[in-house]
Order: sequence, then C-alpha cells, then structure tokens
Amino acid sequence: MDMRLTPQLPKRSKVFCGSAEALCGTLGTISLKGLKRGLKAVPNQDSWSVHRFEGGLFVLSLFDGHGPNGHEVSNRMRRFFSDSLLKQKPLTSQTCIKEVVETAFADMEAHAEAHCPGIDFSGTTATVVVYDAARGSLLAANVGDSAAVLGRRSPKPAQAQATQLTRDHDPADEEEQRRICCSGGEVRRDGVSRVYKKGTKTPGLNLSRSLGDVYAHRHCGVSAEPEVHQMATCAEEDQLLLVCSDGIWGVFTPEEAVAFVEPYAPYEAAEAASALAAEAWKRWSEGTQGAYVDDTTVLLLNLHAQKRCRLDTQSTVDSLPQMSVGSQSTKSTVSVGHAVQVGSRPSIHTASTEASWGSP
Repeated sequence: MDMRLTPQLPKRSKVFCGSAEALCGTLGTISLKGLKRGLKAVPNQDSWSVHRFEGGLFVLSLFDGHGPNGHEVSNRMRRFFSDSLLKQKPLTSQTCIKEVVETAFADMEAHAEAHCPGIDFSGTTATVVVYDAARGSLLAANVGDSAAVLGRRSPKPAQAQATQLTRDHDPADEEEQRRICCSGGEVRRDGVSRVYKKGTKTPGLNLSRSLGDVYAHRHCGVSAEPEVHQMATCAEEDQLLLVCSDGIWGVFTPEEAVAFVEPYAPYEAAEAASALAAEAWKRWSEGTQGAYVDDTTVLLLNLHAQKRCRLDTQSTVDSLPQMSVGSQSTKSTVSVGHAVQVGSRPSIHTASTEASWGSP
C-alpha cells in the first residue's frame, strides 16, 4: 500500500488545519470533528495551540474534552493556557520551563473550578510539549491520555521507531488505583477501567488524572497534577514530534503512526497530519460500522528541520481558518504579514517575540 495516498476525508467534518511558511512547512495541524450516531449537534471537544518564541522555543498544547460540557472546558483551558503563556516574560532557553509548565497546570485547574460552570462531570485532558530547537531538548507534561510521541528514523526501511513521551493515566494502573482507593474512590471495569465514588454509580470516568471533573477530584482521588518527562538532548535520528488526541491513539500504535507519516518530506507536515487524521477516521468508521468516530486532532512538528528555518519571525496568528472538508483544499498557509483565506478569515497581529497557532 502506498503510504502517501491520502484517504478521502468525511465531507461533513469540520477541519482546522495549517502550516506556516515561516516554519518552512514543517508544522502541520488538523482537528476533525467526530461522529456519534444518534446524538445531535455534538461539538468537537478537542482544542489545541502552538506557540513559537524567539530563538526557536516551541510550545504545543492539546486538550481533549469529555462529558456534557467537555468542549467548554477544553476550549477555556486552551485559551487560559495560551493567554498565561503570552503574558509571561519572554520564554527562552534560559527559562525554567519545568516550573513554568507545572505552575500553568495548577493555574488551569484553579481557573476551571472558579470560572467553568457545570463541570462536576465534565473535564479535559491536557498535554503540553516544549521543544527547544536551539538545544534539541524536549519537555512533556500531561494529565489524561492525549499522548505525545517522538518519532525516530530507523536504519531499516519500514521500521520506524517511536518513543512515547507521556504516560496515559489509566485508572487500572496500580499506582493510580492506589491513590484513588485511598481517596474515597474505586475502580471497576466494563470493557475499560472507570473511577467511581465507593458504593455509587458515578462518575464513571475512564481517566485517573484530568482538569475539571470536580466531583471526581473531590470524592474519588482523580488528580490534576501533571506528570513531567524531560529529554535533555534529542538524537540526530529523532525526526518528528506527534501530539495527538485519542482519536489517533485509539486506532494507531505509536509505531504505526510514526511509520504512516515518515514517508512525507519535512516540509509536507500539513499533508502528513491530514492523511493521518483521515486514516484514523476511516479506521474508526470501519471498526464501528459507521456508528462512532472519535474527535481527532494531530499536531505534527518536524524537529531538526527547524534549525534550517527562521526562528525570529515577528508575527502572531490568533487562529487558523475553519474549512469544510471535501469542498476545499485541506492545506492552509499562514505566512508573515498576510494569510490565505480559506473559509473564515484568521486574525493576524504583529508581535516582537512569538508566533502562535490554535483552534478558534
């Protein structure tokens, strides 16, 4: 099978996707609204952002909401995180990134409890990855199961290597389950492991860590504390970074996902991200006879190619265009000083230190 062939995207899905000329096409993003047969007007609960700071410091974030108001929590956390990040002193290689990220998670949880109504049984995952192109270092922090994966070029063709930078927070995990049981909760399994308050039928959350989910946090031991993993220096073989919601990881292993996008050139990140998301849609649809497709978001960054791109471009893009798949091209280009309009127009501002992309 030719891995370069892009499956047909579902025509009624909405997509937010793009790349940037300032990044030589090496950043690709796409978010596909899923399908839940029998449920009307269910919004895409995934939200994301990508920020590039002067000197080649990249911050990627992804939020996958759940519960009746999960889309609200996801979007609010994305906006709060982005606003907080941009209000700080300029991030550089000298910044204590671990401290900044851990503080951001604590602030997001406090903001969710104080300003997000109706989140007793709604919440979101959160995954943040910081890549320092100048040093070649990575930091990944997460709550939930929106995984970040590092793809490595294999000396043997068709044997791509993948390293998961985050750990999925599954209630079945022994350490996670111990905390839950010591905090008034219990874990039961109905095909997947879920968290309940002891002796009750709520909340039934299939994550042991999240943002929001006030009932589960207060009564069941679910935590908002992120796990943080650092990689001091990326090897020369480490080629790409994938940060995806479980719309991808529900139907791809990390190795499969890396192998799928590996045939694309470094400047074809948008095409690679779109093809991966479309193939995931196809697998979900075939596996459920068209009854269910999870919301699917892909953030793809080619790493070493960044060193050959300009790292001091002065621009900020607030949001990328929304496009109806099937009616227009799935590639959106945002470059310094202007935007190509596809669907709704993105707003663009000049800035001195960073460029940013994100879901509206």
